[in-house]
Amino acid sequence: MTATLKDLLTEYAEQARPYEVREQALRRGRRRRRMRMAAPAVVAVLTILVAGATVVTLGPSLAPQAPTQPVGPSRSLGPSPSVGPSPSVGPSRPEPDWPPVPSLPSVVIDDLARVSLPGYPAAIVTDPDAPPLPTDRSVGRGRLVYTNAAAGWYGLVTESGAQYRLSSLSDSRSEVLSAGGRWLVSYVGAELARGGPASGDGKHIQLRDLTGTAVITVPVAGIPWLWWSADDRWLLTTVMAVPSPPDPSHPPESATLVDLSKPVPVPQEIDLSRWPGFAPAAVRHDGTIVLRPVGGDRLGDVALVDPATGDGRTVSIDLAAAATPDELAAVAYWAGMDGLARQASPLDPLPDGSMLLRLWRSFGGPPGVGTVQPTDVLVLDLDAGVVRERWRLPTPRPLPDNPRGDWETWGVAAVLPDGLLLTHSSTQRRWAWELYDPDTGDLFLVTDLRGLASAKQD
Repeated sequence: MTATLKDLLTEYAEQARPYEVREQALRRGRRRRRMRMAAPAVVAVLTILVAGATVVTLGPSLAPQAPTQPVGPSRSLGPSPSVGPSPSVGPSRPEPDWPPVPSLPSVVIDDLARVSLPGYPAAIVTDPDAPPLPTDRSVGRGRLVYTNAAAGWYGLVTESGAQYRLSSLSDSRSEVLSAGGRWLVSYVGAELARGGPASGDGKHIQLRDLTGTAVITVPVAGIPWLWWSADDRWLLTTVMAVPSPPDPSHPPESATLVDLSKPVPVPQEIDLSRWPGFAPAAVRHDGTIVLRPVGGDRLGDVALVDPATGDGRTVSIDLAAAATPDELAAVAYWAGMDGLARQASPLDPLPDGSMLLRLWRSFGGPPGVGTVQPTDVLVLDLDAGVVRERWRLPTPRPLPDNPRGDWETWGVAAVLPDGLLLTHSSTQRRWAWELYDPDTGDLFLVTDLRGLASAKQD
């Protein structure tokens, strides 16, 4: 099957009884891989319009297992030099050797050994009688928001496994979670966009603190795009009133940064006119804003901007040091269609300031002929300008006896002390959260998600 942008958007549109942890396997995972980060990676939280129908695609990063310590203060950055074409993706690369379609058996979820992790239910099954979200008390961090299409409402699952009914699907609202699950974000009047396109005339973003009762309103002038720091402290928004996909002649001229650690958060306007051709891509734990060139063909280039001064510096990372020519070509293919690479290859921040970048491969031929699927993840050190690590994930594979041509894939949902928490899904729906040891390839079932009501991925 030839993957299309619609396929991509559809695909990635995120306490029951205890089970024994397989201590021997987990000890082996800890011994072979020393994790320095114990808080989640940010996974895209999206609402998009596909084929005229709203499809909510939610995959929030999951709440940290321990408090995150800041790596260091916000650094004062120097003047901005010009940025040339990145060596990471360019026409001078060797002609890719396209990999064949994998011939691998499907992973049988029911055959996986179970592990129990704090804050992760063993299974999530839609509660048709879920009560409304209370406004007078904490409910704990959210794990995911899903669509109950049959009943016509959004549902929230918290870290305790409790479920709550949110707004009606017919309301002019969109419900998503922040990176760490602390904040429930509602865009009143239109659709939230982080992967676009979307339409509507919303007036503000409403943030509900799920660990308390506070409600914060952030005014917006149009359809907002959202970025969260890994610890949920910083929210960066901008209005993308530009063509889809965006082009370098229509970058945003300003953005809004909110420090949610303050007793009374005050939105701060960030002037982006000093960075022509760049657009927001992420916000780090110290409030540093990460910009990317508009266009999607220079994925190794970023600008790091100090929000207090607007000063910054550019960094160019050679992605070819850790990725093959066919992977870079597949990434550039999707990023070019996306325009800002938000959906195809977003930069997802980790608590230490580094970023995750998703790789892609086109199996069976070049993009447009073969099938483009997500594969491994690069860890980018933006301060040093290098690829620090490559995390090898399970190989995507086509599902057998499936005339739709669906594939099963894995994506990083969180970085935990015991390994990577992966979202195991097919093109059509999310299946499970699984603990993964990249060194051994071992998978363990954490949370069975097959009981969710929505037919599509949430």
